[in-house]
Amino acid sequence: MATSDQLAPLWVSTIPTYGRVLAVLVDGEYAAVLDDMNGDGREVELGVHKWEAGRWKHWGGQDDVDLPFADGPPHHGWGGEVCWVIGRTRAGGRVEVEWFGEQSVVVADAEGWWLAVLPVEHVEGELDEWTGQRRMIVPHVRTLA
Repeated sequence: MATSDQLAPLWVSTIPTYGRVLAVLVDGEYAAVLDDMNGDGREVELGVHKWEAGRWKHWGGQDDVDLPFADGPPHHGWGGEVCWVIGRTRAGGRVEVEWFGEQSVVVADAEGWWLAVLPVEHVEGELDEWTGQRRMIVPHVRTLA
């Protein structure tokens, strides 16, 4: 688990004059940042970072995302060796995520945010030619009791 000192740089908006970071979520050596770039909730960037060599390296993300609402559809993406899935549920709720046979169970933080990062190296490069069930390309997410 990352320390507060290690997470501190992620709490700075990419546009510090106007923006504000809404949430920083961690799963192992990965972190997701929801950055409200102009401070009004209309331009939120989801940035995914990996802890490498003593610092956070930008790994991927999505621009202009809507914030996930509680138990609504999560945001997801993939790149390199991982798939990331971010969503919202009740505070402390457990969420199970499955993608291409990989599974992860994560716990939501005090605000209900959660992040799951799953390995995908065995499918990267095959997604453009995928002819199987489309459901497999979208992570399956369910809230546990």
